[in-house]
Amino acid sequence: MRFSRASGALSASIWAWLLLSALTLGYALAIYAHIPAVKIVATYGLYQLLFAFMVWLLIFERKPLLPAVTPRACFGAICLVSLVVYVCTSYVETVLPLYVKTYPIAELDAGGGWISDTAFHVSLIKSIAGLGYPSISLHGTPLTAYHALTHYADAVVSRIVILDVFESYGLLTLIKTSLFMSAALLSFAKLLERHGQIVLLGVAVVGLPILVGTWHPVLSHGLWLPCLILTLAMHFVVSSLLRRELPTWSELLGLIAICIACGLGKVSAGFMLACLIGCWLVAKGPFATRTLVFGVVTALFFYLYGHLFISEVNQIQTGLSATALR
Repeated sequence: MRFSRASGALSASIWAWLLLSALTLGYALAIYAHIPAVKIVATYGLYQLLFAFMVWLLIFERKPLLPAVTPRACFGAICLVSLVVYVCTSYVETVLPLYVKTYPIAELDAGGGWISDTAFHVSLIKSIAGLGYPSISLHGTPLTAYHALTHYADAVVSRIVILDVFESYGLLTLIKTSLFMSAALLSFAKLLERHGQIVLLGVAVVGLPILVGTWHPVLSHGLWLPCLILTLAMHFVVSSLLRRELPTWSELLGLIAICIACGLGKVSAGFMLACLIGCWLVAKGPFATRTLVFGVVTALFFYLYGHLFISEVNQIQTGLSATALR
């Protein structure tokens, strides 16, 4: 297998990802003393494996790439990581301490209570890890129809590492923040691959604060994985749609998979992405076979998936209702 060298901008972002990962792991080992170091390393390693697979698929385009080892790339990586640290530590009026506790068990024992939103997500993760499907055992139905893609990833990791999700909620949030910022840098670099590191740094200065906003991609638990997919897939989606001709069949299948994955993580995000891509395809070829296939497949998925939500909310006794699991 022959490895290719990444461009200057992409090399800087890859080194920034690795450097930020090392800093995050060191910080986690220093702060989360109530979690065994072996579990912290194993947890971070599993999330990194998932992230690396997504990077290989969406950023490297299934090609073996290595970052260039040059002073320019290393200096660019240091600048990017410094910018990430600044963005993460300078947000004013953050609600992070309210939703994410460093020592949740100790605070609970001290009478500090817990946040209902955090308890809800922890319940879903524990249910998936134990039963295979999300449930909080309320409202007379065993299934809680919710955007649970991120929760499934958390459940798999917690099951493998044997990690208490409630006790490690702060650790998981830290890891997700680090990976989301790395995804943003890699996506910017891929989009600006031909423009060099100076342009990348300028775009990162403006783009990172806009992208993180009020930290909803991380603090809104179910949004993390779909936001990660959307961010990393940005170049693939844009390059597939901006050509004069329609996407190839392989690209079309990739677009459908991205819409479905985002829909499983957040219905509205996946649906709006499918609408955007669908409108673009209709403008190019309204009666083309690929346009019709995209429309039929995505519409069928969102109809069936949306019907599951509606059936549970209204307690409709249908074949698609969650009551079939009783």
